[in-house]
Formats: sequence, C-alpha cells, structure tokens
Amino acid sequence: MSRGKREQKIWSFVAAVLVLAAAAGGVLFYLDQKQNPVVPTVFLHGFAGDGATFEEMIRAYETDGLGQLTDKFEVGPNEEVSVLLDIEGQNPMAQVVFKNNTAALSDQVGWLALCLDKLKEKYGAKQVNLVGHSMGGLLATKYVLDKGGDDVARVVTLGSPLEGAPVAGLLLSLVTGQSSLQDLPALADLTPSAVKQALAGLANFNQNVRVLSVAGLLSTDAPKEATQDGAQQTLSFSFSATGEPGDGVVGKSSALALEGVVEKFTAFECEGCGHSEIQKSPAVIEKVGQFLGEPQ
Repeated sequence: MSRGKREQKIWSFVAAVLVLAAAAGGVLFYLDQKQNPVVPTVFLHGFAGDGATFEEMIRAYETDGLGQLTDKFEVGPNEEVSVLLDIEGQNPMAQVVFKNNTAALSDQVGWLALCLDKLKEKYGAKQVNLVGHSMGGLLATKYVLDKGGDDVARVVTLGSPLEGAPVAGLLLSLVTGQSSLQDLPALADLTPSAVKQALAGLANFNQNVRVLSVAGLLSTDAPKEATQDGAQQTLSFSFSATGEPGDGVVGKSSALALEGVVEKFTAFECEGCGHSEIQKSPAVIEKVGQFLGEPQ
C-alpha cells in the first residue's frame, strides 16, 4: 500500500472517530438534559419593589455555590422587555423587574409570561421555579392558575397576601384623591375581595407544583407605626390590621392560605420577621435554598 493511501485511510479513520465522538457527546448531553434538566429560578419583587428586593438572598446563594444570577429582565409599561443581564452559568437564577411596580396583577401576569418565554427558550427549559416576595408570591400563584402551571416546578411565597391584606383597603382609602398616589391599581388588587376574585379558581391549582409559603410573625405588642422608604413608597407596619399574628402587613392565615389546597405544600414560620425584611432573614434564605434544592 502506498504512503498516500495509508495516510488517506488514517485520516478517514480519524474522521470517523471524531464523528462517533460527537454523536456520543450529543447523546450524553441529551441524556444529561433529560436526567438533570435546567430549571431556572426566577425572583419576583412585590408591590413597589425593585431589583434590590432579593439582593441578599441571591448573593447568599451565589456565595454558597447554589446558583448564579445569569439573567435580568426589565419590563416597561408597554410590554417592552429589556434584557439587563444575559450570561451563562450553572443553576441559573433570574430577576424580573417591572418598571411600573404598582401595575395591576393581570398586567403583571402577562409581563411575567413574556420573560419566562425568553428564559425557557434560552436554556431549553421546560420548567422554572418562581420565588416571590409579597405581591410577587401572589403573582406566581396567579400565573400558575392562569397558565396551567405545567411550566412551573416550584413556587415560593414570602409574606404573600394570598387572602388579601386588609391594610391595602385602608391605604387605598387614605390615598384616594391624592394625585401622586391614586394611580395604584396593584393596591386595589391586594384587598381581600380582589384577591378572592383573582384566586377564585384555586381549587384547580396544578397539583404537580410544589409550594413553600413563609409567614412572618411579629409580636402583637409592637407599637403601631408606618414608614415610607424614599421614592419606592414601601409601606411597612409593625402591627396586624386584623389583630392576628402576622408580619405587620400580611396575617399568618393569609400567608399560608395555600395549605390544604396544594398537595405538595410546605409551611414555614419566621419568628420576628417583618414584611419588608422577610426575604432577608438568614433562616428564610436557608429554608428557601433547601426547598429549591430538593428532588422534584
């Protein structure tokens, strides 16, 4: 056999090996994706919140190697989605921020769907985890109801008014007529009657979705006071409007309202946790991290 023919056979053999290796790699990747599918975790702020809401929780998970903030979406009032962060990483975490952070719940559901479509397309993901503080947890619950929940693996609600927050009705009556505060459709959506209507189909909640709900518990002897946090108008009360135990804004029964409705439900009570700080509690951060890391 001539030298030229031997080299040709060698190169043909090498090419065949490379093709087989590539095919094998593709099969292994496919199997890995089936056995260990990517499930991004999405953080949702609440009424008048922003990207800073989950800073401590996200930083803690990145430090512990539990995930990496890879994606951040900002949604404008006209449904325009701006991508503020788009990198690759293990155990991806994402934030969805609404520029109009006091928009109606129905608008927020539509905006969230736009962002999740982009996120699922990027990772080839079939499901996501949703972690919401306050109204963000209500949004996650409403999203599952409206969209069916097949694309959601887990929902975490942190101090979320799942039976409404009576204080919302009080505040609504106080701001009526004030031009700077009256355009707050989200506030109206947080009243008990509005939440009851929004979650009217709760009996049809997708039972394949696992849920962790966290309730904050402050002392009922705490003095009554209210503060406003700069331009965010973040309202925080150190008393329960209903007189029941709660985080100062949302009562325990409202925060844990999915108990008895959702089959795969876990409740967690955080002693000393106020409404605006519940997502920053080390105990809550640890509990949420454990929950997200459990097998589906």
